[in-house]
Amino acid sequence: MISPNVRRQAIYRYPVEWERFPIAPALETPHQVGERGQWMFKAELTKIEAKSLGSTFSSDDLIIVFHIDGGDDRDPYFIDGLEFSSTGDTWDLSRGHPYNTQVAITLYEDDIDSDNEIDTVEITDTSATTSTLTITDGDAEYEIDYEVTDEGSTTAAEIAHQDFVDSNRPGVWSKIKKTDLTTNLDLFATPPADQDGDGTPDAFQLDQGTLGYCSNIAVAFSVLWRQPRRFIELVRAIYEDGEFLSRTDEQSISSELLDSPVPSGIDSLEWLVSATMEDADNWIDSVTADDKQAGAYNEFEQYWLDELAGYDNTSITDDDAGEATVRNKSNTALNNGGTAILGIHADMVRAPPAGFRNSPGGKSANQMVLNHAVTLTGNFQTTGANTQYTIHTWGSQVQINHPTNILNNYLYDTVAGSD
Repeated sequence: MISPNVRRQAIYRYPVEWERFPIAPALETPHQVGERGQWMFKAELTKIEAKSLGSTFSSDDLIIVFHIDGGDDRDPYFIDGLEFSSTGDTWDLSRGHPYNTQVAITLYEDDIDSDNEIDTVEITDTSATTSTLTITDGDAEYEIDYEVTDEGSTTAAEIAHQDFVDSNRPGVWSKIKKTDLTTNLDLFATPPADQDGDGTPDAFQLDQGTLGYCSNIAVAFSVLWRQPRRFIELVRAIYEDGEFLSRTDEQSISSELLDSPVPSGIDSLEWLVSATMEDADNWIDSVTADDKQAGAYNEFEQYWLDELAGYDNTSITDDDAGEATVRNKSNTALNNGGTAILGIHADMVRAPPAGFRNSPGGKSANQMVLNHAVTLTGNFQTTGANTQYTIHTWGSQVQINHPTNILNNYLYDTVAGSD
């Protein structure tokens, strides 16, 4: 593991001066409640027991799905394979969930489908306790034992991170060490936000390295930046289970990827998340360490913003609608607590070709093509003839300031998401 203070210095490919400065987060949205809560509780599910299988019992395979603090988005982690063959059968669960107000627990038979839903129960305790939930399905009955601990002012991300550190479940990625993941998660996702003291929130160090996973990292950063607890839970589910729940689907990872080493030029955490997105999206070929170039395309970004971040509203707006419309759509998403991924030419953030700033020819004359994706982190603001904004790209926070009348040479589209 490279020291956090120097871990990215060797893989910046473009000699460009970037100004670093703190950015205040945009407004929080309903599905982010509990991400940065000031008073937290943790519900630890300890055991489930079949008190009665009932005459209508038709399956021995149950699945538990979680929703935190009333959010619409399912927790990435779920529990499946709970087989009951007779009354009194029990399964140890040993799984904790940080919350502000509630943990909703839904039991399914066989598949995670509304037709197979048995019942939903909630943990709403606001003090330390040990108790039991009862779930019934006709004349079948199950009991879930749980414990609630008062975590005080500890953040949800800190609780999720410590649970991952303490977990004794082995990972299913044969070539990735858990400590590599938890070390970087501690840096990126838990307070304080600037542990290395360079003036930039540490989440901005999430990096595609020398690989072509800019779209993947832009989506991953959007989740990490806005929902650090969810990002940690996502990484844990991917690592421990090789599968996870997204907004509407159950995502699985190929055995080829699980057995693939981490390629050079990228860290384990970024590879695990980026390659998983690519692998789950590709039903033809599995992703391995040999696949170092991903496609930067807006449909991919929109799908994963919807599935991973859980935004109610996602859209693609290209520059055919006008560059001003692209900027406005991006600002609106950001101001609503969401995110905007910009499709750009990379010269937006590195030195443009000689004479480009004075050329009136635009993209076609200069052969400027969409070749990079970045995440907008500070609004487009126009003052006089210049436009200023901030982005996340290549493991850093970048301030951009250039003439408004040439912005259309760089900016192609926005994939925006918000509640």
